[in-house]
Amino acid sequence: MPRPAFKRLEIAQRAAILEKAGTMFADKGYDGTSYNRLIQEIGFSKGAMYHYFEDKDDLFQTTVNEVSSEFIATIAPQKELATFGDYWHEVGQICTRFLDFLNVEKKRNNLLWWIVRLPEGRESHQALKQGHDAIFGLLTSVVERGQEVGAVQTDMHPRVIAQVIFGVVDGLWKGYSVERDETSSRPRVGTMLELIRRVGAPRALIFSQDVPSLAGPS
Repeated sequence: MPRPAFKRLEIAQRAAILEKAGTMFADKGYDGTSYNRLIQEIGFSKGAMYHYFEDKDDLFQTTVNEVSSEFIATIAPQKELATFGDYWHEVGQICTRFLDFLNVEKKRNNLLWWIVRLPEGRESHQALKQGHDAIFGLLTSVVERGQEVGAVQTDMHPRVIAQVIFGVVDGLWKGYSVERDETSSRPRVGTMLELIRRVGAPRALIFSQDVPSLAGPS
């Protein structure tokens, strides 16, 4: 937990500190990040930094928690998912907000992907595991709601579906990271939504002509 003095800083100053920390941690990993070098990059003395964080571990946990919390708030459903149509319309909105988040938070993208991918063989800090579990807990709950309203297949566990869906989204993002059309995210939203539908929708409905419109936001 950051010290109370950190919370008294201006919002922009707090954001700048966590952005620099997130960028360096993502680039070099937890073990590879020099706390003294990071403090210099932020522009504080070691003594001044101690007023805000107990140590590197404290700063890392705060940074990961902030990114995870912001991402969860971004992709959380913002309306009741009461019907098949409501569900898939909101999934389209979630796709849009997800891409917008990545476009705005480019400097911390690597940290976010580190959290959600949680690759084996790299430091598995407890904060990363907690962020990962929180994000996939939300995604699993969204899948469960889809199963309840008949919008998502029920022959797989919701956590498995959530993992598969995010794997598809991850692959799509990697493909577009090589060459993206910066003027419009619409094709990507539509493509993402269609891929998610093919993974998650009930088998009998995927190619049905009677399925309600699943088009992304226009």
